[in-house]
Amino acid sequence: MQANREKSCLSAVFTAAVEWRIVDENPCRQVPKIEEPARDRYVTDAEFTAVYRLASPMLQCSMDLATIAGQREGDLLRLSRSQLTDEGIVFRIGKSKRRHPRHGKIVETAKTVIVEWSPELRGVVERLKKLGPILRATLICNLQGKPYSEDGFRSNWHRLMQRALSERVIAESFTFHDLRAKSASDEADPSAATERLAHDDPRTTRKVYLRKPRRARPGAKILDNSLDIGQS
Repeated sequence: MQANREKSCLSAVFTAAVEWRIVDENPCRQVPKIEEPARDRYVTDAEFTAVYRLASPMLQCSMDLATIAGQREGDLLRLSRSQLTDEGIVFRIGKSKRRHPRHGKIVETAKTVIVEWSPELRGVVERLKKLGPILRATLICNLQGKPYSEDGFRSNWHRLMQRALSERVIAESFTFHDLRAKSASDEADPSAATERLAHDDPRTTRKVYLRKPRRARPGAKILDNSLDIGQS
């Protein structure tokens, strides 16, 4: 919700102002956040396939990486050859950057996840290497071999969604970030999903990213329908 984003931005300004002794306190701390409902959009296999068929080869690889590796959009857009190791792909989680509560400076934690190789993941990376110029900073890039800005990538994604809607291959659009939730939701083992998404708390995975409907077994039969309930 935009109001929460603006409050966070203003709070960061006041935090720095307190540190610099320009003001005495941060008034934003007295303003509660607006509760935001967790997003529950689940992308079905049929929807994924329908959009995939309309996507460019670069976007197809991006979609595959999002569902197989389960990483955030920004971390995928920054993916470089130096992150490809014998063990797998090393991701330094961009979202682990935070503002220090006292001096207000941006600090970076050493939060790293290695997504181990699988035949599917190796296949996607090999396809990416063949797209675009050989010498480029990031594996996911535009036609000129330059890294996508987040706005540029989202513009491409928006156009893909508009085409999918206009051709009626899907009834409802979805975000690229929803594919990260699909990666978690399609995982049979919730703990494996938590590890892949690099969540410290498994409750985050369950609350935000596991979006498939829960399945429940029916209860045992209580009454025998062959009996006349009205008889004494």
